[in-house]
Amino acid sequence: MANHSYMKDRLGFDPDELLLNEVDDLFYNGPDDDDYESPSHKKFKAYKPSPSSSTSSMLTYESALKDVKDERDAIQKKTFTKWVNNHLKKTGGLVTDLFVDLRDGHNLLTLLELLSNEKLPRERGKMRWHALQNIETALNFLKHKNVKLVNIRPVDILDGNPKLSLGLIWTIILHFQLLNIQRIILKTYILVTPRETPTPSSSSQLVFNRPFSTVFSIVDRISAETVRF
Repeated sequence: MANHSYMKDRLGFDPDELLLNEVDDLFYNGPDDDDYESPSHKKFKAYKPSPSSSTSSMLTYESALKDVKDERDAIQKKTFTKWVNNHLKKTGGLVTDLFVDLRDGHNLLTLLELLSNEKLPRERGKMRWHALQNIETALNFLKHKNVKLVNIRPVDILDGNPKLSLGLIWTIILHFQLLNIQRIILKTYILVTPRETPTPSSSSQLVFNRPFSTVFSIVDRISAETVRF
């Protein structure tokens, strides 16, 4: 049978010493016992983990990420509000808070009327049900125009959901400005290449075959005509 020295040398601890420590723990009465502290309790205090640097770094990263997201959302809100007002001013409309001023559905319907040159029905009442109907009319109109709305419900806009309100306006921008942007790009390309006649098979690749300077000038023109920062 192996002796204690052999076991301690091979295992790194004396089995009998470990057993005695466990017995000592039975007589430890907790933090109120000022006269006694078991070996295993001393060992526990000695190896009590402290906050790791990786955890601290992760918290710092998450905080920085949240700040960036909040700043991005604020910029989007400001930009989209200016874009909406650029159209609503034609009828004397004004949006001061995008998340609040879309809730009754009237500004949303007016915006769609201006963009589509179509007249849309609306409820004139001021109850929650009337606002919900107006928003639903707007969303149904977009669906009729084959605009894909992902997880955007009338109640989300009515409740002023920031993420979905921004998503709705961005979807509207993409849909109603896309054809206009394509026309501007094609027209600009034709102007800078008067001798070239685009074919149907290559027309979709026109912009990508031109120098980047031409594309940038087109983007600048689009920005000036669509989103006024």
